[in-house]
Order: sequence, then C-alpha cells, then structure tokens
Amino acid sequence: MLLKISNVSKRFGGVQALKDVNLQVDRGEFVGLIGPNGSGKTTLINVVTGLYKPDTGKILFEGLDITSFPSYRLCKLGIARTFQIPQPFNNMTVLENVLVASEFCSSGDLAYVMEILEEIGLKDKADVLAEKLSLVEKRLLELARALAMKPKLLFVDEILAGLRESEINRVTRILSELNENGITIVWVEHRVHELIKFVRRLVVLHQGLVIADGEPHEVINNKLVVEAYLGKV
Repeated sequence: MLLKISNVSKRFGGVQALKDVNLQVDRGEFVGLIGPNGSGKTTLINVVTGLYKPDTGKILFEGLDITSFPSYRLCKLGIARTFQIPQPFNNMTVLENVLVASEFCSSGDLAYVMEILEEIGLKDKADVLAEKLSLVEKRLLELARALAMKPKLLFVDEILAGLRESEINRVTRILSELNENGITIVWVEHRVHELIKFVRRLVVLHQGLVIADGEPHEVINNKLVVEAYLGKV
C-alpha cells in the first residue's frame, strides 16, 4: 500500500468539506476521483499534499504518518500535484520553470529536466517564456514541474479543462504513459467519459463522503453516483 487515508475530516467554518474519508491507493494504481462541484475532491488533494491539515484522521504514505507534514516535506518524500489553474512564473522560460521545481525537491539535474520536457512534448519550447504558451502547453508545463519532483504519487487536478479534442488526446496519452512507467496517479476530472477510458479504479465523493469505489463502469452506473450527478431519477 502506498497511501492510506483513515477517517479524515476537514471543515471550513460551517462547511464540512470532508467527512470521515477512508481511501487506500496501492503502488502503481491509476485512480480516478470524481464528484459534483463542491464534493471535496480538491480539498482532499490539498489535505494529502499538505496545503491543509485535516481536523481529524490520519494519513500514511509508505507506512509513515504524514498527517501533519508540510508540503515541502511531502514533495521530498515523493508526493506531487498539479493545480486546476496553471500558475507558472510567466517571466521565466519553460526550462527555468521546471528547473525551479527540480532544485526545490530533488537535484536540479538539467539533463533530467530536459528528459521530462522531451517526454511531454515541450522540449522545443524550453527557451520560450511561460506567458507565451497556449493553454494546453501551460497545463503540460504544470505537469512537467510536478514530474521534476520525481513523484511516486502524483495528483492531477482537472488537467483537461478547456482543452480541445486533439489536446485531450495528447494529455491523456502522456498520463497513461507516466502510469505505465511506474508513477501512481490519482486523477480528478470532470470529463468523466475521458477519465474512465484510462483509470482502472474510480472513487466518487459527494458532500465530503466517499459514496462509491471500484471498477469504473460499475461505479459510473451505481444508483448513488447517478443520483449525485443528476439528482433523483
């Protein structure tokens, strides 16, 4: 087991964002995490990656209790994430953006960073300022910065938002290859029909609760899941 989340809860004022969430992720898995807006998906990522501390519960990574660890310690352990809205250093080049991430969490190895850029198709943009990139290129840069941290566990947060079909195909192919190469991925996405083509397990959050967890096509047809997305039918 790579990650174990036990009875994790998080409240923001009067809003209960997570309620006794239990979730396990094994090494090498490709897990989809879905749910309606406000269901707690991003909050869960933020808790596991150290942006927020849970109010209750425990989080274990490779058997180590990381519940109270800050983000910088977690990235050095091998936990990385992308954000819904890319926020690169716009006045820096693609290469410089990725080097910053590499230097922060690993060795700052230039050769390794160039391998990442080649792998995700940004090598020819290495000397381009981040502000000059298209939306899909900015999302790939966000992914490259996460990969520069040499993650064992990668959280991907709505990377397909706003992309065209050809761009979606490009990004999903890259994610699939990353998982095949050994990176464990938990992918949050609203484009469920794209998600279930690739993930081998699907977890559904609704109002801070896990309401389904299992094989994607079975989960997507689960009565509770259908009601959570469409209302009573």
